[in-house]
Amino acid sequence: MPSLGPHARVEGSLASAMCSSHPEVEARGTCGRCGDFLCAGCVAVEAGGVLICEACRPHVRSIAPLPWDQAPGPLSFLRTVRRILLAPRMTFAGMAPEPTRTAILFAMVWWVLPPAVSFVLGFAGVAARGGSYLASVCCALTCAPLLEAVLVTGVVSGITHVTARLLGGAGRYTTDFRTAAYATPFYAAYAAVSNVLPPSLGLLAGPVLLFVVGWVAWLVVQSVTAHHRLEPARAWVAGLSPVVLCVGGFVAFYVLVSP
Repeated sequence: MPSLGPHARVEGSLASAMCSSHPEVEARGTCGRCGDFLCAGCVAVEAGGVLICEACRPHVRSIAPLPWDQAPGPLSFLRTVRRILLAPRMTFAGMAPEPTRTAILFAMVWWVLPPAVSFVLGFAGVAARGGSYLASVCCALTCAPLLEAVLVTGVVSGITHVTARLLGGAGRYTTDFRTAAYATPFYAAYAAVSNVLPPSLGLLAGPVLLFVVGWVAWLVVQSVTAHHRLEPARAWVAGLSPVVLCVGGFVAFYVLVSP
């Protein structure tokens, strides 16, 4: 039998888990694509250290541990961002359900970087919005990027997972959590860029925001389609559900509190 990879659960945590296809057989790991429990006989192949079941075998080429998951660091961060940008469909369709700690760490780093860049640009006088340096400092320090990373990742993954399951999905929450952790930081990048745009380019903020929202939703849809095994229409409903609910919530709150 192939050895357990970094995204498969260790034997100790599977003491009471049984194979999804053979309930009478003890599980030895989980599929790196769909998350199903696997016994020795259900392991079809190991790709990049990840166990793959027979049903997911046609997609085995899309399974590969992200550089950041293997060894968090500056170079692996850049390599992971490069993979997301150059091979987004493969990256998110092949998103493994574990580990979650490196995923949220990646989100935190990415959410911290844009405010830091915005702070530096404000200090250098590059931002030409007419605001003071103190305003740039306050923006960088009060946005609480670490809290935002955890909050946004949790909200987006939670809404996506619940919606996907209600629509008949069968994926694991940890996969949706990792998907949100690697996809939603693009919102932070947009916020940083919009903060330093000069007034003459202010009209670009709206179209760029729509592009970022669509891009993040598309990344989530790739993961939902693959891991929850949903048809495209339902996957899009699940992928857009966080945006619709959050925007709807803000609109409802504004209507309630406005005089």
